[in-house]
Amino acid sequence: MHEQRNTENAKRSYELFKAGDVGSLMNLYTEDSDWETPDTENVPHGGKRRGREQMMEVFSLVVGNMQNLHFEPREFVAQDKTVVVLGDYGWRINSTGKEFTSDFVHVLTFDDAGKITSFKEHLDTAKARDAYTAGSAQGA
Repeated sequence: MHEQRNTENAKRSYELFKAGDVGSLMNLYTEDSDWETPDTENVPHGGKRRGREQMMEVFSLVVGNMQNLHFEPREFVAQDKTVVVLGDYGWRINSTGKEFTSDFVHVLTFDDAGKITSFKEHLDTAKARDAYTAGSAQGA
């Protein structure tokens, strides 16, 4: 189908995210796209969102609450309208100073025009929760 184009658009989305160009990143998504990260205790950006406006809220919460230590999409696997991205990242939580690392799996679905219609994230939610939780233990 359009697997190569969708893979290139997925790669572009990560480049834009890492560069902090959220406006251009949003242009890769449909107006009514779905965004889902695990709804995790103490993690303010978890849960389901719909549409660019709510997705912008997610990015604002991420930028306002976390500092990126590294973010590396490593493998892109495409089939039909879906691109699965495997990678890892590390974050420092501003409110606690704690850091956590996790592998991630992102599932991106595309429409016929090559725009992203849905994004779903899988990560180690226990590490994220622990990093957001006040206390002395480091989550790594």
